[in-house]
Amino acid sequence: MSLISYKMESKSNPILTRFKIIKAHFVKGLNKSKIARKFWSHRNTIWNIIFIFEKNAQADTWDILYKNKLSNDEIYKHFSFMMPKSRKPHFHKAQASLKAEKYVLKIFESYKVGSLRMFTHISRLGTLDIYNLSLAKIKWIYRRNWLKMNKRKSSSGRVRNIYDYKSLAPFECMHYDTKHILDKKALPIHIYKKFKLNPNLPIYQRTFQDAYSRFRFLAYSNSLNATFWLYFMLFCLMFIRSLGVYRHITIWTDWWMEFFSASKKKEAKWNDLLSYINTEIYCYESNKDIRKNLIERSHKTDDEEFYIPRWEYIFDRESFHREAKNRYKYFNFFRGHHWIEMNWKTPFEKLKESWVWNLKPLSRFPTLILEDSISDLMYHTKTLFLKQALDKETYKLNSPKSIIDFKSKLNIHNNIYAQNVFDYYLLTLY
Repeated sequence: MSLISYKMESKSNPILTRFKIIKAHFVKGLNKSKIARKFWSHRNTIWNIIFIFEKNAQADTWDILYKNKLSNDEIYKHFSFMMPKSRKPHFHKAQASLKAEKYVLKIFESYKVGSLRMFTHISRLGTLDIYNLSLAKIKWIYRRNWLKMNKRKSSSGRVRNIYDYKSLAPFECMHYDTKHILDKKALPIHIYKKFKLNPNLPIYQRTFQDAYSRFRFLAYSNSLNATFWLYFMLFCLMFIRSLGVYRHITIWTDWWMEFFSASKKKEAKWNDLLSYINTEIYCYESNKDIRKNLIERSHKTDDEEFYIPRWEYIFDRESFHREAKNRYKYFNFFRGHHWIEMNWKTPFEKLKESWVWNLKPLSRFPTLILEDSISDLMYHTKTLFLKQALDKETYKLNSPKSIIDFKSKLNIHNNIYAQNVFDYYLLTLY
């Protein structure tokens, strides 16, 4: 009698164990009951093994069976059909279908994103319900196919947070940056060509983002223009002040041509203007300033959740504007964030937990294409320039002519803003 049961022995070498049972029955002449007792198994198990051999064995296999000595390699070669089949279920009702699994694997080959990002990407494509996918199903697809992302870590393994997020106030620290939509490293070539060859589609995105809640204000343009940048920023700041936010605001940005062009004089001039709404703006200290990471990482999110999945719904300026408005609403009101202190809340939910109570206007904030709306931005922000001009006392309003000159300079005559070319130029001087 064997000291090891059939069940335990077959786990390590099932073909060799079954070969012993077959040889014991056909060569040694033992009946099924004796073999069952010898291998500590049930008679039906022995009967099934013998039945499989009789059904599938070829003529030469019978000849080999009666040889006295066989090496393990010969046994594996001639008796491989005795290998038991996997008992793994073919399908489970909660498992993703084979078609859905192939769909997820195809996307992974192109974009190499994690399971959570994959779920967001497919939901933005609008195919989540078509393939009956959920986050749990996608995670199991990743597990079954050993799909993993390479994680980048610092050499020291330390994590440096940009802010103390527990003590940060809403709209206290803002980040302002320009994203070049035409990025060959981020977009597939067919999407890149679509934006490059269609003159009606904007190729620059302006992002004004709050560090506390990740709430973002978005605008788009076809050209890099410091005036566009200035007036959109002023419009956002005046809108934030209208919500009842009175704390000091600090803005961080780059020094490129659409901002300061590395000019300290221009930075000082704009800080003088921003001082009237209790705001300051600064440039990042260097290319490696970690404060840039907060908004730079959001550009990758735009590629993966907006430009790549929604490109097929964009044909012209009108369709782009519609998708851009949906992007503003989705990112700020429906998309949960897992960054520090966010705990899967949306930016709007994070703001609702703060002391800012007048948040309803946020849902009505316009998504702008700046070439089409620069005149309106100038009109709605000119009170700030009026306040600055009156405080500087550069105008002596002691005669009808001086009053008319003052009104013409700041365009107070007309309700509709008519752009003055000379003023437009002077406001952007270094």
